[in-house]
Amino acid sequence: MNALHVIESLGRGGAEQALVNLLPTLARRGHRCEVAALWGPYPLAEPLERAGIVVHRLDLVHRWSLWQGVPRLAAVCRRGRYDVVHAHLFFSGLYTSLIRPVAPRFRLVVTFHNLGYDSYPATTAWRKVRRQLDGWLMRHAVDGWTAVSEATARHHERHLKLSGVTVIPVAVDLGALRPVLTADGAPNRLAAYGVGWEEFALLVPGRFVLEKGHRFLLRALELLREQNLKPKVLCFGDGPLRSDVEAERAKRGLEDQVVLHRSLPNAELLALVRSAHAVVMPSTNEGLPISALEAMALERPLVATRVGGLQTLIEDDVSGLLVPPADPEALAAGIARLMADPALRERLGRAARQRIETEFSTEAVAARWEAYYETLLANSGSPRARRARLAYLAAEIPRRLVRVSLCRFYDVSRWHVASDANKPYVLDVIAYLEARRPPRVVEIGCGFCDILSHLHAPVRFGYDANANVIRAARLYTRLKGARVALRQLDLLRDGVPDVAADAWILVNWLHEFEPERVTQRVRQVFARLERGAVMLFDTVPSPPYRYAHDARAITEGLPCRLEAISHEPGSGRTVWVVERTGP
Repeated sequence: MNALHVIESLGRGGAEQALVNLLPTLARRGHRCEVAALWGPYPLAEPLERAGIVVHRLDLVHRWSLWQGVPRLAAVCRRGRYDVVHAHLFFSGLYTSLIRPVAPRFRLVVTFHNLGYDSYPATTAWRKVRRQLDGWLMRHAVDGWTAVSEATARHHERHLKLSGVTVIPVAVDLGALRPVLTADGAPNRLAAYGVGWEEFALLVPGRFVLEKGHRFLLRALELLREQNLKPKVLCFGDGPLRSDVEAERAKRGLEDQVVLHRSLPNAELLALVRSAHAVVMPSTNEGLPISALEAMALERPLVATRVGGLQTLIEDDVSGLLVPPADPEALAAGIARLMADPALRERLGRAARQRIETEFSTEAVAARWEAYYETLLANSGSPRARRARLAYLAAEIPRRLVRVSLCRFYDVSRWHVASDANKPYVLDVIAYLEARRPPRVVEIGCGFCDILSHLHAPVRFGYDANANVIRAARLYTRLKGARVALRQLDLLRDGVPDVAADAWILVNWLHEFEPERVTQRVRQVFARLERGAVMLFDTVPSPPYRYAHDARAITEGLPCRLEAISHEPGSGRTVWVVERTGP
């Protein structure tokens, strides 16, 4: 598998370091991996190139230099003939989305690394425009979305109106950390930063930005000083609020306790993390900070806030301590516990290392990426599915306006405004049926006929329980030039319609009903199938959906062949084909 990873820069940051950790492992497993950095600086290019990873430096003069970035990135993609282009962070996703019309062969994946729309809310006109642009491109030009934590996935699903974002965490290269873990000389390293032999050392990795919560840490240190506890605190990072943190430090009289230092090369920082007694992360928002994973891998006890990916990474009082965000009193109490109990620090450190070894090693995460890429290429890579996606994009704006008008006129839920025709599982259903070419197709729960209107079957029947949806769908399909016979019908209440068909479609609504009722009706539909005819239905997990169904239990004992034709790793949705093989 050939993949190009697009990143904004290769400066010292979490998303950038995540690539340095992961890509050499993917390369060792036989994959060709390259990186394109949109602009400088490029300090992390050196470890990547040392590991045999090709780095393309695009040298954009400004992050909005579309006139430079689009042709340069498109040229890289055309030369590289990649199977997957994988974008990280906002501008990388923007540029890769914009080159789709000129380099459409690859499958595009975007990974979300942070909770940026909460940290910087869309309160200005420009931020609102950026969010709308981001959401539109993510929904209509991207084949797959992933996030580094559950919190990050839900955040972007909410703000960008996405569904089915897959969670794959960042990884830690345990082999690279082994020399740091076994090295000695901790007191000498700390002494260079003014930490005395008997002083308790806390390390705080992270940029000086609002969401890192330095202000709450300074207040917590003030509270600890009132208890005659004076840990030495080393803060490493860059950022626009450094001067504000310095002023707050001076205001609280903490200059002798708190050292602010520029960011360090990762190897130097890790050595200091290993030397410190504990690591503190007082953040108010976090995706899944790789600095937290590295501290845990180095057996350092961690005091962190219960936000974002931290709350799922750290098991409270098992592999670290969690405290409420923006709560200096709770943060001070957590630090005091660690200062008073060496046995607790040792226990938390050992458990933290074990957790990283089990779930966050580069080998474990690389295996998850391999499975994700394979599924993406298998499910969304057919030429027919690609043509269906491009056709959808070309007509999206007028289509959306028409659907909004119909929903308002017929008093239909706005849930029908967004078309399903760009969703991977729907594309897979369309591609399967178009390849099979059944002459008669029936869809139960057809909505606005997003599947039926893309098929070329001579006879198409659509049924929906909502009479207004049927009225709106009649007009909508006429406007599209699709000939679909539409009727109101509630399958669970009214039973199976008395029509003959070669393919029956029941997707995207079964999860609203109890398994017993669904099984009964699905079997009744199966009874209508002639030998060789097919029925398609989907299953989803519960939660987050209301009910989960077992495809094998539904079809148990039936003379049929059961096959999965689509699976979305993020949402867990699987589309099944049931083909009748006997009387």
